[in-house]
Amino acid sequence: MYSVVKQISYIVRAGLAYLVINDSPIAKADMLNELIWQILPTFAILMVVSYFIAGIFYKREDDLPALGAFIYFLIYCVLLVIVWVVLKILTASGIIPF
Repeated sequence: MYSVVKQISYIVRAGLAYLVINDSPIAKADMLNELIWQILPTFAILMVVSYFIAGIFYKREDDLPALGAFIYFLIYCVLLVIVWVVLKILTASGIIPF
């Protein structure tokens, strides 16, 4: 069950992450520049923060690794929505140019 939840979580997170960045004006930059300097660092930070927050709610010694993967997925999605809202606000206020 864990491997199924993990794979579904990965596919959904990757798709959502792409949509969040693709929806913002910083996606208009050169693709290699965007990938190296914007997408990878942003989502690497999200992964680390999500992992530590999930660790508050789920301890590895529990016998439900699928639950831990699901909690991580939910936390990642919440943080992703926060990033999307912040990008929208920064774009609307003119800090991130069109």
